[in-house]
Amino acid sequence: MRNLTKAMFWIALLLPTTLNAQEATSPTNLEDRVWARLTPIATGFTSAKAAESAQESAPSVVLADAEVEVAIAKTRQTLSRYVPNVTVTGSISRKNLTEFNFGNGASVGALNEGPLTVGMCPTGGGANCILDSQGVPVAAVAAQPFATPQNTYSVDASLSVPFSDYVLALSPARKGAEANERAARLRKEAELQTAGVNARIAYFDWVRAQAQLAIAEASLASSEARVEDATIGLDAGTVTSADALGLQSLAASAKLGVMQAQSFLRLAEQNLRITAQYDGPLQLGEDLSSEPADMSSLGTLEELIKHGQKHRAESRALRKSEIALKHGVDGANANLYPRLDGFVSVTHANPNQAFFPPSNEWNTSWVVGLNLSWRLDGYLNTKAQVRELKANANVIRAQSSSLNRAIELEVRSAWEEWQRASATTKIAATELAAAEAMHEQRILLFQGGEATSTAVVEAEIQRANATFRKVNASIDKRVALARMHRAAALDTSAIGTKK
Repeated sequence: MRNLTKAMFWIALLLPTTLNAQEATSPTNLEDRVWARLTPIATGFTSAKAAESAQESAPSVVLADAEVEVAIAKTRQTLSRYVPNVTVTGSISRKNLTEFNFGNGASVGALNEGPLTVGMCPTGGGANCILDSQGVPVAAVAAQPFATPQNTYSVDASLSVPFSDYVLALSPARKGAEANERAARLRKEAELQTAGVNARIAYFDWVRAQAQLAIAEASLASSEARVEDATIGLDAGTVTSADALGLQSLAASAKLGVMQAQSFLRLAEQNLRITAQYDGPLQLGEDLSSEPADMSSLGTLEELIKHGQKHRAESRALRKSEIALKHGVDGANANLYPRLDGFVSVTHANPNQAFFPPSNEWNTSWVVGLNLSWRLDGYLNTKAQVRELKANANVIRAQSSSLNRAIELEVRSAWEEWQRASATTKIAATELAAAEAMHEQRILLFQGGEATSTAVVEAEIQRANATFRKVNASIDKRVALARMHRAAALDTSAIGTKK
């Protein structure tokens, strides 16, 4: 009875001090104080902004974008090989003077075809002439020397049309190039999604670090309040020096916890800035105190696995690459057959070598024809190329199978992470309620001299741990949702939205 009266006396004496200490921190429990610390502002930074910032300038996305440009260039190069080959050339040249001299004498020629005869000359005079079949005298003309022009001017135009390629190779080449380009775009989409989800996870880790710091600071404030209680109790004789030292040790540990939490927050902030490629102000802009969406609303586990395996950008890119290889085989097989090309060539030159004798005149000549060719080395090379393409297709199929297994593991991991966080939330809620009640009771008992500092320390630690587990589980749910949206190829715009 005497001890009870003494305890009631000290409780009444210390009650104003206790109330003032609570009002100095917060009128609510530790969890409420943490969420109050994490109150968002309208212009603050959100996980969606982090994802958007990362997708705009992440190095992996920049690299993937460059690969898309390479694929586009290769598509154009492939199609350009099947455009009719048009060549236009102009030239001017000068050569040394060349003269042609046919020697002495004259050339004899008849005007009309047929046998030659001897008869009277048409001019009369009684002389005889050698006559052609029509009675025209045969004439002798002296050969005159001539020289070829020294200056040559020419304009040449040629057209070559690969007829066999149009029939056998053009369609597979076009479809294969388009499939490769689409695969590159899908790989870029995969990098965008990866950069976005990594930025979201970095954001949630940054929020987690702030929550940890808030809990550490609240624990430090509570520990310092207990040290003040111990000082008063020590003077009054209700608290032993050992208990006072125990609480001083708790306060020192709490200070160390604050320092560690501050270090973790700085590291988490730098990680967020680097991952999101963001250098603006970091102020919380997302409300994480509300309950996030339920994982079961996204579908069953098996449905999510199948959706991810079918719709993941990486899976679709591999399928497109396999299609491109199939078209590549069809296009390469065209080289096993003889090649047929049509050609046209027009020459406008002064002098034109097609005309004789050469003269300083502009003349036009042309040639039209078909060219059928087949090469043994091309045939053998095509056989090896087809074999290589088929082997690459087998590699793609093996990669697809491996990717499907990896996607299943990702989906299952995100699913289990959500289940674990949900269970932790429920258990931690009960644990936290009990820890808060126990903390309040032990503080009152300690202030009344009915409890030791060991009990107070234990209550402080249990309350801090229970609070962190509950807040941490809430953040873990959002991380699990972000991972699931990435793993199962779901719409990322609804991450964290309650349905």
